[in-house]
Amino acid sequence: MSRSLDGGSQGAEVPASTAPERELTTPEPAAAVDPVIKSFRDEIVALDVRLLGIVNARIEAVEKLRRYKAQRGIEFLDPAREAWLAQYLKRVNSGPLSEDGLAELHRFVLDLVKRELSDD
Repeated sequence: MSRSLDGGSQGAEVPASTAPERELTTPEPAAAVDPVIKSFRDEIVALDVRLLGIVNARIEAVEKLRRYKAQRGIEFLDPAREAWLAQYLKRVNSGPLSEDGLAELHRFVLDLVKRELSDD
């Protein structure tokens, strides 16, 4: 799977797994000098990179499940399973993400994965 560098459908294509690592410069030079701000920003970037990896791994896992189900004539979408997962995540969420925030995040991730896989 490849993605364009700008996230759109045009532009240079780079395989998602081999995209070059780049260090971004911050647009606020004064804030970049502050070591506390830099430390927080570095932590946030590292978390975002982990989040990206997790989302990509979820897409790959769901694609494998979709293929497995298709080979056996099983319907891909399972609303009961999605409802179960929403309830399970609600039980294990220890915050600070609110229940409403969790519901929004879960729905977004499900919709995103379905959209990504619909292009195949």
